[in-house]
Amino acid sequence: MMSHNSKHLYAIRKRDEQLVFIDDVLNGKKCNCICSKCKDPLVAKNGGKIYVHHFAHSADTECTGESLAHLKAKEIIKMKKYLWLPTLNEDKKVEFDNVDDEALIGDSNFRADLICKADNKSIIVEIVVTHDIDSFKSIYLKSHKVNTLIIDLSRELENDEYNKLPDDFSDIVLKTAHRYWFYNEKVDKNRKDRAKRWRKKQESLQRKNNAAFEKQIKLEKEKGKKEGRIVKEWNQELEKQIKLEKEKRKEEEFNVYLKELKKIRKEEYRNGLQNFKKENTERINELIEVSKNNPGYTENLVDDFINKNYGYGKDIKIIERINGLINNGGLYGE
Repeated sequence: MMSHNSKHLYAIRKRDEQLVFIDDVLNGKKCNCICSKCKDPLVAKNGGKIYVHHFAHSADTECTGESLAHLKAKEIIKMKKYLWLPTLNEDKKVEFDNVDDEALIGDSNFRADLICKADNKSIIVEIVVTHDIDSFKSIYLKSHKVNTLIIDLSRELENDEYNKLPDDFSDIVLKTAHRYWFYNEKVDKNRKDRAKRWRKKQESLQRKNNAAFEKQIKLEKEKGKKEGRIVKEWNQELEKQIKLEKEKRKEEEFNVYLKELKKIRKEEYRNGLQNFKKENTERINELIEVSKNNPGYTENLVDDFINKNYGYGKDIKIIERINGLINNGGLYGE
């Protein structure tokens, strides 16, 4: 809350209701003055040399009196009967039919600095110089929806100007000083309507942003599924290629094995047959004689006998059968 130390230097003289300065009246109760704010009796303290001369209330009170700026501001508005009032777009000059000062507000015990009336409508004008509006008064004004304008002179004047006014003080009060609606039903409604429209706009933008975000998420998911399918198909093709490569390598390796096996078995067969013939010369000669004297035997009688009874040629026969299958596509074609 704003508060400035400012001595009560001006008062109303009862006999002629004129504004008087502290040094222009008799000391003590002989000043015969009242407070311009609360209308209670004052005591003039202008006989001392230590403290600044000032008026004081004769009884305990919360009233702080008024500075010259506060008094003169009310006087100017009462005399001119117009003010520049803030609107939603720009300030507007409004003329009043009547201006009352320190009148009671409605049925309350609160007094207004000014009650300005025009076209059967009225507004409360509060002049702020050294003190803000009393908190209880503020509650009453807002709770009863009393249209109230604040003219804040504390932002326009220095401390030493509260009782020594600048030359353009009248223009400051009527037009240029910072002023705002403490409460105004129309302005408050417009402000709420604008806030409501702003919220709706923000909600609409948020919905659009959410929709765009959801759309982007959906596209990303679809993209991911498509890429997933592509990767899956690529992996399947790769597995197929790997399988074919493995089969190809198995076939090549098997053919190499068969080739080596055939070579080894032929060598074994040849060596085994020669050894058998050397070790069984007598038996072989007998078989030769039999084949000569018996036309029913084949020319390969000796080899057949060896193959059937000793197995030296069995591996060769197996190899020849496998080679036949490979050559005819039977081994891998089945």
